[in-house]
Amino acid sequence: MTFRAFLIGLLGATFLCGYSFYNDYVLFQTLLVGTHFPLSVYGSLIVFLIFLNPCLHLLHKWFGRSWLKPLSGREFCLIMALVLPACAFSTSSFLRIVPRALMLPHHYAKTNASWKLLQEDGTYKPVTSYLPKHLMADPEEDDALVKFIQGARTDSSKPISLSEVPWRAWKKPLVFWLPLYVVMGTALTGLALVFHRQWASNEHLPYPIVNVARSMLPDKDGKMNGIFKNKVFWIGLLVVLVIHTNNYLHQYFPDQLIPIRRTYDFRAFRTLFPTLVKGGGYGTLMWIRCYYAVIGLAYMLPTDVCLSVGFSPFVFFTIFGIFVNLGYPLRRGTLYQARTDWGMVFGAYIGFFSVLIYTGRHYYWQTLRRAFGFPGSGEVARESVWGMRVFAVSIVVFILGVMRTGLDWQLSIILAIMMVIAYLVMARILAETGMYHLNPNLYPGVIIMALLGEQALGPTTIALIFFTTTMFFMDTRETFMPFIMSALKFLDGTGRERVTQPSLEFVSPIRSSRSKYFPMLAIVLSCAIVAAVLGGWYFSYDRGLNWRDNFGTRNTPTNPFNIVVTARTQLLAQGLLEESESVRGFERLRLAKPNKPFWIAFGLTFAGVLLFTTLRLRLPWWPVHPVIFCAWSGFAGYILAWSFVIGGVIKVLVTRFGGSKCYQILKPLFLGMIAGDMLSGILVIVAGGLYYFITGEPSKSYWVLPG
Repeated sequence: MTFRAFLIGLLGATFLCGYSFYNDYVLFQTLLVGTHFPLSVYGSLIVFLIFLNPCLHLLHKWFGRSWLKPLSGREFCLIMALVLPACAFSTSSFLRIVPRALMLPHHYAKTNASWKLLQEDGTYKPVTSYLPKHLMADPEEDDALVKFIQGARTDSSKPISLSEVPWRAWKKPLVFWLPLYVVMGTALTGLALVFHRQWASNEHLPYPIVNVARSMLPDKDGKMNGIFKNKVFWIGLLVVLVIHTNNYLHQYFPDQLIPIRRTYDFRAFRTLFPTLVKGGGYGTLMWIRCYYAVIGLAYMLPTDVCLSVGFSPFVFFTIFGIFVNLGYPLRRGTLYQARTDWGMVFGAYIGFFSVLIYTGRHYYWQTLRRAFGFPGSGEVARESVWGMRVFAVSIVVFILGVMRTGLDWQLSIILAIMMVIAYLVMARILAETGMYHLNPNLYPGVIIMALLGEQALGPTTIALIFFTTTMFFMDTRETFMPFIMSALKFLDGTGRERVTQPSLEFVSPIRSSRSKYFPMLAIVLSCAIVAAVLGGWYFSYDRGLNWRDNFGTRNTPTNPFNIVVTARTQLLAQGLLEESESVRGFERLRLAKPNKPFWIAFGLTFAGVLLFTTLRLRLPWWPVHPVIFCAWSGFAGYILAWSFVIGGVIKVLVTRFGGSKCYQILKPLFLGMIAGDMLSGILVIVAGGLYYFITGEPSKSYWVLPG
């Protein structure tokens, strides 16, 4: 591990978090991160490998300075391991959600009549009054709400200074919520140390995205990887690069260039698939979308994995259509209601979690015993023991922090457990299948509501549960756990294996590397979070609210309170409002009314995951991976479906008619397609930024990967 690798990782993570909001929601370009396969990070890696490292080689040859040596593969692994966890604090899951959730409810409380609640004394109070004041920003302090919506500029031609952001309005909520994010991140890091050792060393999960990147890294002396001397690789890269360059320039010169289509509309054939259309597949699956990086990744996945991910939305939308024909729609309701299909998502994730716990039960049990000072048998990595201890302490601190909102300790524990399970399963899906766009619509608040019902919770508790859910789980495509798991896999490439066995204890192959890594990571994440807050809040107030982002500006701030208004209206009509507000703790069980359709769907899907897992383990010919139950949900499921299908079908045809030799010959082509997508994304981001800097006008939006 070198200082320059740490410095590059520090600067890269800080710039990414500070600039991401400006790029994503001011310039409205291809997202810097967007998913757990961040285009900016992996694209910058490609730029380094193709252009900058060879330049460093020449400079080192001319000047002989040691710090000009080309970066080695180990240094690149460290840089990636430092930058990836910081991606969790960029736009989609943090800056898009947190400031808007903390401020915009005050705006809707003023403009939405249904949010003004009639009291017994004839007065009205806003629904936001159910939350303690320190959980949200102060809208009146220095006109923080007005400036947040309209922008704080007094002269439209001059940007504001950082001191003009009304920080005092945000002091209390940031002091409360940011430590909770840090504590949860610490807990997930500890848990990652436990599970990564089991997944990487014992179960040998492929970590497809990380392995694709590592297959392009130089050797220990910085010598270029042989893949860059392969003509087939360059064919794939250049073809994709030319397509994106042509299509991007077409945005500026529509009369001179002809775009190469990446989407194909097959909605004319909807009459042939009426059940699929009724289930919700009309506007989603009737469009074929080609994302070259996804096609390339699918080509390198096991066939059952890529086809299960690809066909999952088709299967489940057909199931939904069958139930619509029977007069029972499964997808009825809003995001924060206990919908039947959300029960299916919950069942799938709990089933997947049960399987991964069962397959590693011996290792996890021995790790747990040693973490609490009991003797154990078998080989257990010391880092796993300490990871379990860190997780145990941190999750207790997180639960205590959630209790400070006013929630009962029982509900705080359930919320924390549901979050950890969901984060862990998403990390497992990424490590096992490479499905990097993960947005399962699995909301812990919905699960509690489905378990107890509004009459056992009351409006105040519902407001606390769903607001906490919004802060941590509104949009999960840039969550910390999958990133830290990928970072640990990269970190495995920073040192040689060194195994000893004192007292039957397995010492991590890169223990010495990780002892240096975590202090580095703490520094990098501290700078990244500060940069994210400064950059996100500054550009929000400098420009004002971007209403083009309907999900961030309308759904995010309103969903928690709309469900409170609905629940309060129902309880008031039933005469249960006062009683629902008076119960606490285990007394809630007396009033509990579980949502039966939700739990029936949960049970069936849970059983389906266990059944498919058993069949896959027992029957070598079984063609379906149990991830099929987890991959269909939401935008993430259907937007990438066709690309996974195309990549899987190409692989099947190549291996069927060309054999394994032909498969290996074409593999560099698909690696080149992935690299081409990443390189194109970086070029679009840089070109858009330069265009705005030179002309003062926003650049044309162009999306390499889905946003």
